[in-house]
Amino acid sequence: MKRTKVYWTMSPIIDMPSAIYDNPTNYNSLAPCPVVGEHARRTRLLTAPYDMKIQPVFRYNQVTEENEFIQFEASSNDLVDENIWSRNTLVVTNSELWYNNNYPQFQLVMPYVFVSEEDIDMSLIGLQNVETKSKLNNLQFIEATMPIGKMARPLSSAWAFTNKEEAHIIKGEPLMKLVFSKPVELVYFTPGPLFTHWSRVNNGIVNYQRHGTKKKFPIILQRKPKRLFKEIKNNIEYSEA
Repeated sequence: MKRTKVYWTMSPIIDMPSAIYDNPTNYNSLAPCPVVGEHARRTRLLTAPYDMKIQPVFRYNQVTEENEFIQFEASSNDLVDENIWSRNTLVVTNSELWYNNNYPQFQLVMPYVFVSEEDIDMSLIGLQNVETKSKLNNLQFIEATMPIGKMARPLSSAWAFTNKEEAHIIKGEPLMKLVFSKPVELVYFTPGPLFTHWSRVNNGIVNYQRHGTKKKFPIILQRKPKRLFKEIKNNIEYSEA
């Protein structure tokens, strides 16, 4: 079966050591069904690069007689404190963007960037409980789809707490699924100057456009360097077996 080439790398504009992030891994099919097999060929797993514990803190408001979210508390055996809350790791989502004030949200930034010459989408999907040893039962993974044929940006997965209990992300355990709209072959490359430039064009748009971000995609696409994929192909390091 033909597989679409998807090129991936670590973002050149995020200040985190890329060595701590493992390659995306295959998703094993558990049934001899062609449909299940096709889904597996479209799916990859990303594992947690570090151990992290995070918990929301609430305060009871006697006037409204409701609990109010105050802050998140997070700790890690692998990261120094100043690297836990930063634009390169954990980011608090502004409460005005929540659909429900009882479910505080945060984002986990990972520097993986995926691009393709073809029109293909990549969805970020949460895991079933049996797929990871991490304690994520009290988190709702907020799924999203990225048009990787049109833009290149680091992954930022959104999570919402469903209760007050602590979540525990265990290093090396599966953290999320990547589901592509077509069967894919992942090819790793080293970022060059053209890709680095376009990464900066893509970066930070969601921080400024609370509404209508998608309307800016055509501008990002127009500013993609014409020789971008020639550079990418010249900088290929390896592909999936």
